[in-house]
Amino acid sequence: MAFCPTGPCSLPHIVHYLGHQLDLPPSLALEVPERKATHIDHRQQILTYLGFQKFDDTAHAHLTTWLHQQARQGLLPDALFQQANSTC
Repeated sequence: MAFCPTGPCSLPHIVHYLGHQLDLPPSLALEVPERKATHIDHRQQILTYLGFQKFDDTAHAHLTTWLHQQARQGLLPDALFQQANSTC
């Protein structure tokens, strides 16, 4: 499941958490974007860079077809789940 911050207020906690995991010193300052749409732009750039796509009707149909094909080959639910996570 993916998580995207809802706004700049949630970022200090996330930056601190990631910094702690990476053994970095705490980051105490964070610039809040002047332009309201900056957050939306940054979020979209991150999602695009990571290759995330909306799970729309087309994606649902593709996944359903793929699952049916794999199940016909005798794959059990655990194997289907693992392959769906690594393939789709």
